[in-house]
Amino acid sequence: MLQKKADAIRRQDLAAFQSTIDVSRAAFRRCWQEAFDEAGRGSVPFGTLGTKILKIEPYLDSYVRAYVQDDAASVSRRYFRRSGATWILTEPRDEELGDERVKSVDGLDVAYWAIDEDISGAIASEGTATRTFLEQYEPASTRRGFALRIYPTRAATPPQACRSIGLSLINIPNDPYIRIFAVWLAPSLDAVSDDTRALFRHEGLHWVQDQFIPGIAVRMDWWLVEGWPDYIANAARPGTGNLICSGKAPPLSELRRGALDDPSTLPELTSQYYSYAHSMVEYLYSRFGAGSYWAFMTAFKTSMDPDTVYPQVVHESADRFYADWLSWAKTKYC
Repeated sequence: MLQKKADAIRRQDLAAFQSTIDVSRAAFRRCWQEAFDEAGRGSVPFGTLGTKILKIEPYLDSYVRAYVQDDAASVSRRYFRRSGATWILTEPRDEELGDERVKSVDGLDVAYWAIDEDISGAIASEGTATRTFLEQYEPASTRRGFALRIYPTRAATPPQACRSIGLSLINIPNDPYIRIFAVWLAPSLDAVSDDTRALFRHEGLHWVQDQFIPGIAVRMDWWLVEGWPDYIANAARPGTGNLICSGKAPPLSELRRGALDDPSTLPELTSQYYSYAHSMVEYLYSRFGAGSYWAFMTAFKTSMDPDTVYPQVVHESADRFYADWLSWAKTKYC
């Protein structure tokens, strides 16, 4: 069935594709349909073509849970149920997730549902490792700690774009939870994947931003808000070179704002913007040093005017900084 789904995506055969997924699960159907549409535009969302099954086990009376290797380093947990004479890809309903639980490991709370009990140890272990990783970036004294909440299905996830896989709340001291909407495992199945490690660190670094200056994410340029955690967490951005060399980099005004949260915005555009932002922060570190990032945060606390902030931090205009970055990136990739 997985091979049939992957082949249907490649051929853009909608009927064949829909016959492999559970169209009765609304949120699940929406996100898989979005992935199918993206593939038709030349983008292949992560995990859509994986067909190698490492392990199969039952879940409740109606489901089979398969561990599907999406690439050389990541394994996703997929659920299947019988539909007539065949199996279809699905996800359990909310009432089939089991009870909500909290595991505390070395002072870190991890909230999850019973359906993820078997991987909660790996999640907690990576959570404590993330906390240790973040210590080198934390301010001298933090206002609060953080916790993790893992969402097991698309339906259980708070309303989000399908490509959204994590969320760190801004300046809400009474809610310490970093939300994680997707967890991939390493091929060994006893630890999370590198992609999940980068995701935990990325969202944790947003927490660090808010510890340094509460609410700063709503004042800074988007490329600084998102590019820094992406770069520091070492998130994989293998398509960056192709984007840079295509000559279609968005103008600085768009990278300062981010991709519009609008129904007309193609989902893959946001991912592309992350690649640009990641590269811009890499350039910032390479030319001006790590301290320049914190200087940007401090400057944006006082003023949101780029004509004031950029000369103060990098001693040149925002437009000059953008042009220099793009020249540097083309030299690196093209």
